[in-house]
Amino acid sequence: MDESDPRQPALATLLAGIFACGGIATNWVPAWLPETERGHALIADALADMTDGYVTRHEDDPDRPTEFLPAEGATVFGRVLVAYGAPQGDKNDDSVGHLPQWLLEAPKESRLRAVELFLLERGTFFESKDTVTIQARNRRQSYRSDLATLVGSVTNEPVTAGRNVVVSAEAVRDLGFGRRDTVRR
Repeated sequence: MDESDPRQPALATLLAGIFACGGIATNWVPAWLPETERGHALIADALADMTDGYVTRHEDDPDRPTEFLPAEGATVFGRVLVAYGAPQGDKNDDSVGHLPQWLLEAPKESRLRAVELFLLERGTFFESKDTVTIQARNRRQSYRSDLATLVGSVTNEPVTAGRNVVVSAEAVRDLGFGRRDTVRR
């Protein structure tokens, strides 16, 4: 997708969402399971921009999380996401080696949306400090390095990749996710 395409931020959001809070089944159907209200809004808006909106699955089942799927053409869109670098099937150390290069090089608006979704859906926030840990232990070091690079590309503050990705308090505040920021609440 060309950088000037107005749908690129939506594609970046949905692709990041597959890594952060979703998956693509072996039958090519993508689904997202955002746990936060803001994550839900980001996924819903992106699906509206890229597809004909979304439908939910398991909404009335108290034993299963609610999933969000494209309303139309789910298997075709799943193939599009895989072509753009999303993993299909189980996500683990063997299957997830890197983030797609195009995402790391995308315009800042696209990278910001992806980072926001990773922070919201994979981040561990602490009451006593602004540092956020993005959970990524069951991924390769190369993936964690890519994720740290992605987050670091939208802030000039420290982000490190170890067993997880640690976003410094300065970077968290710079991105608007500090303890006193409304995005975090």
